[in-house]
Amino acid sequence: MALAPSALPAQEASALSGTPAAAESPAPSAAASEVVKIGAFVWSASPTALPTGALLGGGVQVRGALLQSGGYWGARLALARTSEASRDWQLTHLNLEAAASVGVEWRRGVGALSAQLSLGGLLIRQLGQRQQYDRLLAAGVADLRRDGWSLGPFVGAELGAEVAFYSPWSVQLRLGPGFTMQNVAGARLARWFLSSGLGVGRAF
Repeated sequence: MALAPSALPAQEASALSGTPAAAESPAPSAAASEVVKIGAFVWSASPTALPTGALLGGGVQVRGALLQSGGYWGARLALARTSEASRDWQLTHLNLEAAASVGVEWRRGVGALSAQLSLGGLLIRQLGQRQQYDRLLAAGVADLRRDGWSLGPFVGAELGAEVAFYSPWSVQLRLGPGFTMQNVAGARLARWFLSSGLGVGRAF
């Protein structure tokens, strides 16, 4: 007795009819589905207007796919601070960085390497207070506080590494030099600095 066509699997029915079965389309890879990635990170850098010390802070970033070959665009906002003491002064140094970037990523399995260029602005604020402030204030000494700021351009280059640990979450590490021009305490500064970051991101 002949079987009804509906009782045969699709591949067998296709073979009996002589018509090739349609190939199943492969599932999109994790990299192809990551259109936008948002993350937060801990940020460290050498201070621009202080001879020693290290800035420590954090920030947020967003990154989006630019090309199918691995190109991407990005933007980030980061804030960091450090303090330095001398015989006469206690200084607090604040860095606020806002930058846009373009880069390329090479993905292999659950890991990826990246290289990017960033361009933006760097706002520096220095707060100073004289040592033994209360005693000097009671004695009527003037010039006990100083407050200065500077805003200048910033350009940077970074190398990064990323490992997915629980899709769509990943751990990100970046390191690279930066260059800025600032006007601090009436002096024009052109400084190189080194920055690094460690963060967590989520792809959407």
